[in-house]
Amino acid sequence: VDYTKLAAAKLWLISEPNPGASGSPPRDQPYLGHALYALVAVPSLEVPTITVDEHWRVYLNPQWVDAASVPEIGEQLAHVTWHLLAEHADRARSLDVDSSTAKLWGKAADASVTETLKPDSLVPPGLCSVGELGVPSTWSTEEIYAKLSRLPPSGSGGGPLEPDEGCGSGCDGVPRSHELPADFDIGGVDLNEAREIRKLVAIEYVEHAKRRGDQPGDAMRWAKKILDPTIAWEPLLTGAVRRAIGWAAGRG
Repeated sequence: VDYTKLAAAKLWLISEPNPGASGSPPRDQPYLGHALYALVAVPSLEVPTITVDEHWRVYLNPQWVDAASVPEIGEQLAHVTWHLLAEHADRARSLDVDSSTAKLWGKAADASVTETLKPDSLVPPGLCSVGELGVPSTWSTEEIYAKLSRLPPSGSGGGPLEPDEGCGSGCDGVPRSHELPADFDIGGVDLNEAREIRKLVAIEYVEHAKRRGDQPGDAMRWAKKILDPTIAWEPLLTGAVRRAIGWAAGRG
């Protein structure tokens, strides 16, 4: 892999644009620095462009890197990084997404990421949008997935996924054959480190948005959720109903 080109793509993402510069100016995303520089690059001819696993390892096709421009690489890096920041793998696992439903989850997750990338003109070609799926831009990945799947996940497992299917386990939690084992001696990011990276990115995003004077909706919603998490009401209601049923049992 051309690591110099990869480094240039990261700089392109986090640097301020120069006034009057021609071509594709840098995207002024300094808050992504902690996440981008935590990624571990792994060359792989099995993937068509780029995928990511749950340990923040980015699998890059060296031939694609050679042929792609720095902005094209930057767009794809931002795309997979937001899958990690949004915890799409953990959220997919909570819905029992498996290889038979990973494609639908991946489409829903990509649509959510598109809403985050769109204000900064960072949407890679071919990434679906909420408009194409006919859903409101305020919908969560879970809501989009529910509309696409129409039925609860089967949980049946399905067959193995190929390296070129989807964005990798970092998006849907389903391992691919080209991905390295969790304990492989190449480095990676564990759960605690990932949690800290997300918090740092959220803090810096909020500060950056204040200085820049705009607050892209989806990214700001994500940052506020990280910094000021709320308790989901659904489990609380479920528990209350179960307790009520238990207390009433046998008493008519």
